[in-house]
Amino acid sequence: MENEVNEITINNCNNVSAAKIKVHRNCLNIKFAPNGTGKSTIAKATYFAGNEKSLSELHSYGSKENPSFSSDKPLGKVLIFDEDFVNTFVFIENEVIGKSFEIFIKTPSYDERLQIVNNRLRDLKIDIGKDDELVSLLSTFTDLTTKIQFNNDRTIKNNPFFKSLISKQHLRKIPQNLQKFKPFFETTYTVEWVDWKNKGFEFDESGKCPFCTEKFVPDYQKEKETFTSTYSKASVKNLKDFLDYFKTLEEYLTVDKNQLLNDCITSITDEHQIRIIITQFMLDIEYLKSQLSEIVNFDSYRIESEEISKLGNKLIEMKINPKVLNMICSKKTLDIIGRVNAKIDSLLKEANEVKKEIGALKGVIQALANSAKKDINGFLESAGINYELVIEVISENDSRTILKYKDRQRNNFEVEKIKKHLSWGERNAFALVLFMHYSISQNPNLIILDDPISSFDSDKKYAIINRLFKKHGTGRSFYRQTVLMMTHDLEPVIDFVVNNQPTGASVCAYHLQNKDGIVTENVITHDDVMSQIHLLASTVTDEKINKILRIIALRKYIELTEPGEDKSHAYNICSCVLHSKKTPDKKVNQECIPMKDEEIALGTGYIKKWIPDFSYESMIKNSMTIECLVKSYTSETSNYFRLQIFRIILNLDDNRAKIMDDNLLNHIDQTYHVENDYVYNLDFRKFEMVPEFIIKKCDEFVANHYE
Repeated sequence: MENEVNEITINNCNNVSAAKIKVHRNCLNIKFAPNGTGKSTIAKATYFAGNEKSLSELHSYGSKENPSFSSDKPLGKVLIFDEDFVNTFVFIENEVIGKSFEIFIKTPSYDERLQIVNNRLRDLKIDIGKDDELVSLLSTFTDLTTKIQFNNDRTIKNNPFFKSLISKQHLRKIPQNLQKFKPFFETTYTVEWVDWKNKGFEFDESGKCPFCTEKFVPDYQKEKETFTSTYSKASVKNLKDFLDYFKTLEEYLTVDKNQLLNDCITSITDEHQIRIIITQFMLDIEYLKSQLSEIVNFDSYRIESEEISKLGNKLIEMKINPKVLNMICSKKTLDIIGRVNAKIDSLLKEANEVKKEIGALKGVIQALANSAKKDINGFLESAGINYELVIEVISENDSRTILKYKDRQRNNFEVEKIKKHLSWGERNAFALVLFMHYSISQNPNLIILDDPISSFDSDKKYAIINRLFKKHGTGRSFYRQTVLMMTHDLEPVIDFVVNNQPTGASVCAYHLQNKDGIVTENVITHDDVMSQIHLLASTVTDEKINKILRIIALRKYIELTEPGEDKSHAYNICSCVLHSKKTPDKKVNQECIPMKDEEIALGTGYIKKWIPDFSYESMIKNSMTIECLVKSYTSETSNYFRLQIFRIILNLDDNRAKIMDDNLLNHIDQTYHVENDYVYNLDFRKFEMVPEFIIKKCDEFVANHYE
């Protein structure tokens, strides 16, 4: 929800003893403050807390209190743009950014198309595993092919199982002298009986039957020799197993082939004939087993989209050709084959539909890659960066990004070791836009930008801000994302709050102030950002403000507005007041000469339009003494105004040389001189624009020299 607000509290982190800031959801939250306020500390503490990292590295020096962070609402997933992102995710050797497929292509539209394809692929099944008859057949085929096997030359191996079939005497070919045992050979317990009888021979040494104690018949010894040489438990079991298989498959063989196979077992004694018949039978078995196994495996196989182009051929190869069958080709068999082949034909049609869906998916992928490439390259061109991004799609779930340099003739050259070729500004500007795409792909709850653009020139600043937060167009952006932007640059405030660019909505801006470690924030509205001329004019006419400060503001106002003779004289008079000269003068050829009475009158008249009770003599006598200036300095509540008075004190008492801090002098000069101000500025009567450490140095100087 856009109006939802998180209130964040940070304690004992670096130079922040305590801070409370607000983060509005689905908004760009600009936190504007000078360097040294604690912006980066707040950014890091928020990132660490959101990612459940320790705050220990932010521990305030000299403090016994542990760093702490709290939020009145859960932060959720937090990302931050910082040097770690640049070093870890982008410009690694010749790759622009890692995980580019997830960042640029894996969008909701891609996910939707991919789900359609995956659903189609998941449904590509023949479902043969649900057909009990086929499952049973395949089991029988598999068992048989383990019993009767082929040599490499496609002749049958002479293993014990096959030898049991070609034996001249077996269960169905009983020797003449053993015919009386035929009833036992035809029982269901034949194997056990043969085993029992062979074991019984071990107890016949007495010449009597072990069961009835009757004497053996005269032919007993010959019967025994015939039985033991012809029947063993293993050979009988092998033949019985084959007969069981044959019985199972009987209805799948044609009548004539059934009879042929039966004759092979019961009456044919020629081994060569038996081999031919069994070979034909087993070739059919092997073929059917191979085809059915392929179909069953296909049902359990996870088809990848990359394989779909070969799927048609694979399915055609899986179809069973009845013409190659010699023995197992009864009407029942042909009906089964027809049923299986019909399912495969149906699957072929479905595979063609999947091809279309994959084609559509590839189209979406390429469109997304082209869109991201066009978007980023448009930004690079607008920012004056002579490189272009190329996104190479490798597959439906992989891609790589490379960088190419564009020379003056628009020729492209691939860049290796990218970091060495890009300048610091190019690298960071490019990295910011890459971070935007990366962040959106990660769907975070909060995005932190810590002073992202302050070091760029104006053109690049706007190009970056415009791209990051643009409202219109097909490209992705941070618009209506929850973003916390820490900056010491006023330009984003001017762009968003004053000019309503680039979004014109979903923006809130705050000014941060750090006073003795306590960070507070003050909301910045449209009315708080004023043109420098308007701000100076309102300062000059504000009677509540010290008259010295009104003179300083008028002098700056005259510098910024159109020239005129009265303004020129007024400018000289204001300058002379601020330099505490007894009488007004002007510079002519680098030499100061007294102003004429009529010039003084014209200049004073202009000043009185702004400050009606202005009197040069009174200002010099009652305001521009060191004693009066120090008193004005110490009583002033605005740091910005105090700094203006402090500079006058330095100049009047010739104390500038006593300040050895160049940074302090530079800050004083920047604040004092109009050429370093923005066209727009925050109302310095309301917001503390001067860092606390600067004003403390000024306080210390005044206390040491004047109190």
